[in-house]
Amino acid sequence: MEEKLNILLSKTSDYLTLFLVFSMPLLENKLSKLIVFWVVIMSVQKLLSLKYKFDFNLQRALLPLLYILYILGIIWSGNKHAGFFAVEVKASFLVFPIVIAAYSQYFKENQIKILMSFILGCFVSSIICLSVAFYQSTSLTPDGLVFNTIDHRYASWDFGGSHFRFIALSLFLHPTYFSSYLLFAIASCVEILRRRIFSNLNLNGFLWISALLFLIMIYLLSSKALIICTIAVVIGYAFIFFNHAHNRLTKISIVVVAGFVTLIGFQNPRFKAVCELIANPEIILGDDGDGTIVSRIHIWKSGMELIGTNFFLGVGPGDTNNELVKKYQLHGYKDPFRVNSNAHNQFLETFIDLGLVGFLLLVVILIYSLYKSVASKNNLFFIFLCICSFNFLSESMLNVREGVVFFCFFYCFLGVLDIRELEEKSDLKSVVT
Repeated sequence: MEEKLNILLSKTSDYLTLFLVFSMPLLENKLSKLIVFWVVIMSVQKLLSLKYKFDFNLQRALLPLLYILYILGIIWSGNKHAGFFAVEVKASFLVFPIVIAAYSQYFKENQIKILMSFILGCFVSSIICLSVAFYQSTSLTPDGLVFNTIDHRYASWDFGGSHFRFIALSLFLHPTYFSSYLLFAIASCVEILRRRIFSNLNLNGFLWISALLFLIMIYLLSSKALIICTIAVVIGYAFIFFNHAHNRLTKISIVVVAGFVTLIGFQNPRFKAVCELIANPEIILGDDGDGTIVSRIHIWKSGMELIGTNFFLGVGPGDTNNELVKKYQLHGYKDPFRVNSNAHNQFLETFIDLGLVGFLLLVVILIYSLYKSVASKNNLFFIFLCICSFNFLSESMLNVREGVVFFCFFYCFLGVLDIRELEEKSDLKSVVT
């Protein structure tokens, strides 16, 4: 009876893990409940198996350490309620390192299944978003069926107000976070393909189609930061493939494709604001932001002022937003004040939250992991860290569940992954421990 229960729990844990990863691009608001259920099942299985080994290395220990700092930060936060909420949102800092450390062998043996589940989730999410945009763009009139992509609610925005652009297209996540997911999914597709994991032509075809779909989606989602990041990843892979190409035609094709992707990327309408700022840098001195770049600069100025007066301990995770809003009001920054904006930079946000120690710990987490990924030649982990680090420059990624779950899960998962071990293996194996 006990053996049958262990087998049932093992299968349930396996399916739940795959469903959790699949659901990340689809169920942002429901993920918390799913994660709690997943943790309960994994914990019960661990207790019944009587196998209490934990593969808890320094890399995975750093996240819980940062989480402990956030808990301590509540002590000097004036707004305790907001402080506890911030700690609740960041519970993934503690949950994923412990669970993945407890099941490191399972994650090693099922790494391709997990990556494929995430790719499939991104694929399904993309298809749903495009289908809804197409449906919303279609209307039946007395003159017949009319196709009009313009969404008048967003017509004044710099991305054109289309159902196929930016926030109108992204149904499940903020466009920047969804673009981050998609870019990581592209890197996963490329790594699986270049390592020749599958001999099945249909699976390889699905990966090529998915990568192309995700590139198109990133362009349509129009996150400036992620378009730049995507171009960097494409150029990086082009360099790798160029060096391994054996004939001139292949090399020319690689250069042409990389150049075409780069050119198309910078043709995105939302880059007009960047070009305008470069041409007229005095815009930064104004009080009225455009909702994007200039507002971000005003926000960062306010954040730097807070750091200057709360250098060592920060203001506490419960007071960061309130203190920033006071600065916006003081300086007359209308856009950030209107939306109660966070710091829109994870490095600044952590520094304001926890002071110098918290900031340094976040930097150590990234630098140490980047070093480990390079030392182990773990390309996928390296690309993931670059995506997140770049995203940290323009978003407070660890302040929202869609960011913190994505970062913490794959940070811990990719730390045990070694995709090179699976080269030339062509079938997905369900290994349950």
